[in-house]
Amino acid sequence: MTTKNKLFKSTGLYAIGIIGTKLVMFVLIPVLSFFLNKSDLGVYDLILVSITLLTPLITLQIADGVYRFLLEERSEGRRPSIITTASTFLLTGLFLLSVLGYYLFPKAYNQLYWPFVFLQASFCFTNLLQQSLRGLQLNKEYAVFGVTNALTIVIATMFVIFSGMSSLYNFILALSLAQFAALIFGVLYSGIFRYFSLRSTSIQLTTSMLKYSWPLLPNSVSWWLIDLGNRFLILYFLSEEWNGIYAVAARYAGIVALFNSIFILSWQDHTIGEDPNQINVNHNFFNRYMIFELTLVVLITSSASFLIEFTAASEFEESKNYLPLLLLSSGFSAFCAFLGAYYLKAKNTKEVFTTTLAGGVLNFIISVGLIQTLGLYAVALGSVAGFACTFVLRKKRFSLQINYLELCTLLAIFLVTTLVQFSQSHELKASVLILMTGYFIYKNKDLLLKIKEKFLLP
Repeated sequence: MTTKNKLFKSTGLYAIGIIGTKLVMFVLIPVLSFFLNKSDLGVYDLILVSITLLTPLITLQIADGVYRFLLEERSEGRRPSIITTASTFLLTGLFLLSVLGYYLFPKAYNQLYWPFVFLQASFCFTNLLQQSLRGLQLNKEYAVFGVTNALTIVIATMFVIFSGMSSLYNFILALSLAQFAALIFGVLYSGIFRYFSLRSTSIQLTTSMLKYSWPLLPNSVSWWLIDLGNRFLILYFLSEEWNGIYAVAARYAGIVALFNSIFILSWQDHTIGEDPNQINVNHNFFNRYMIFELTLVVLITSSASFLIEFTAASEFEESKNYLPLLLLSSGFSAFCAFLGAYYLKAKNTKEVFTTTLAGGVLNFIISVGLIQTLGLYAVALGSVAGFACTFVLRKKRFSLQINYLELCTLLAIFLVTTLVQFSQSHELKASVLILMTGYFIYKNKDLLLKIKEKFLLP
């Protein structure tokens, strides 16, 4: 199998797994906007972002160490030691969280503490299982687990809704129980339980994996900390209700992040798996990726008004005003991740952190400096500027050659499309949506034809 076909196949399998796992999480916020008020929805989103931040802190990114060690380990006999050691370390971290967290958890939300702990545990073990399946190259099992996880979350959420028990507490508890049910199925279906053996736990191996994984922590934590920080800035300067508005916009922007995560996982596999002594940036591939990414941003931007109007509760309609900027932010985030794979290959995690930190500082300055004047626009602008700053720094590091004519053209189209979303004419918006759909198909026709050939034709 050629390198391109292998990359394409792994991307397809990751797509199934990630769409199953993450798409439902993105859809949950708009759906729950019909059953929770702005304040409760803001708290729900804050909990999800907090858990995403705490996961790498609790685990010290050891799941990434499992992925890399399993990928390089050819001996079947040593693999149980890798997975069991990481699982033991993870259980220890979760135990400490449950003890310390009890005293640190906000007293105003004390009734949510144990559902929060269970949800945190489900996220941690889901991440470990996914990275273990990747390391064992069980991509089919990865995909099946993702779909199963999605189905259990949907069933659990629908049960809460149709049983008339809609509340913040019950939605959080249902999400955690659903993920644990999917985890049990994933462990049994993949047969990964064969790799668990308490006798194979190794302190020395724990040290080795952490030596690789913990330098990844600052980069992983930094952007999630910035994202969580944005929520607390909104909470401090505005209100919980504005957090609810921001949560809906951010979830729709997550559509772009969803596509990014599908590609980036297989891109990391491809980049890390190449000759470790050579780091040659594929300039043409990046420009092709840039076109796809920004045309996707433009396409979703052209549908922003209709998306919010028809799929979220009317009280959250204002979210459409902030969606375009958050979509563009996701686009620049993808460019950062593309170049980040080369840092991981070179094990240069220090520079990953410093470039991310620079973008984070700029994001904070803009957000704090303008939030009282521009409101949520300041947070959205800060996010765009932060990711753009990180991308520029990484671009210089790898001397990336960009097609600036294409980039400027796409950004100009994005600006015009964004302005149209503020029009009162639904006919104009619909016309632009049709036009941008055609433009997206035209610019990505080769890629779309290949997808059709690989996955749709008999």
